[in-house]
Amino acid sequence: MTLKSLIIITVIITLLSDLNIYAQSDNDNINKIDISGRKQGVWHKYEGETLKYTGQFENDKPTGTFKYYDANKNVIAITQYSENGNIARTVMYHNNGKKSAEGIYYNEKKDSIWNYYDEDEQLIAVETYKNGLKNGISKIFFPDGTVSEEINWKNGVKDGAWNQYYTNGNIKLTATYKDNKLNGMLKQYYFSGKIKYYGEYVNSYKNGVWVFMNEDGKIVKKDTYKNGILLKTEYYDKSFEEKEKKLEEEINK
Repeated sequence: MTLKSLIIITVIITLLSDLNIYAQSDNDNINKIDISGRKQGVWHKYEGETLKYTGQFENDKPTGTFKYYDANKNVIAITQYSENGNIARTVMYHNNGKKSAEGIYYNEKKDSIWNYYDEDEQLIAVETYKNGLKNGISKIFFPDGTVSEEINWKNGVKDGAWNQYYTNGNIKLTATYKDNKLNGMLKQYYFSGKIKYYGEYVNSYKNGVWVFMNEDGKIVKKDTYKNGILLKTEYYDKSFEEKEKKLEEEINK
């Protein structure tokens, strides 16, 4: 072996040795736990060979930016921690990299307003949380951004007005929840805005007389209920009666 070859080999070995030292040094600074058992500094969390998140801890509390990954190494969420790790402002992502949701966790529970998006990053829903439970008005949107549905929540149960809308902005349905049960009058409307039918709920059971109307405002049918059980049906329009019976026959085939 020539002297020149020997020098080249020596240089390569030295470089590889240095790189190994640097790599070991970097690894020594990752996933550190202090003498009290608290996480400190940069952490790369794995499950088997799958990277789950990267981030930084201070005295066992997450701080700064964390990135979370799926099995294909795609970023599925980015969280910004503050207030000693108690507040986590989070953005979640679809597989195509578009935003799927954003909101705040407070003490690891959803809090305040959360927005949800489709795979084109179009807003499709808004929910309000308190201590991890839905609390306030939730909304669902049509693709053009207008409201499709509104419902009120209180401590994780439906409580208050429930409204649905048509794409033209006209009301489609109005009803009221109390402690997660339908109570009071429910009204359904035609696209034109004229009433289609109405009746009363008591603890989510249909009760009393339910009235059905055509778009001319004429009564075509009445159903009488007691505790959700249909007692009788009265028709006031022959063609409507025939249409309903034909539909029932098709369903029962």
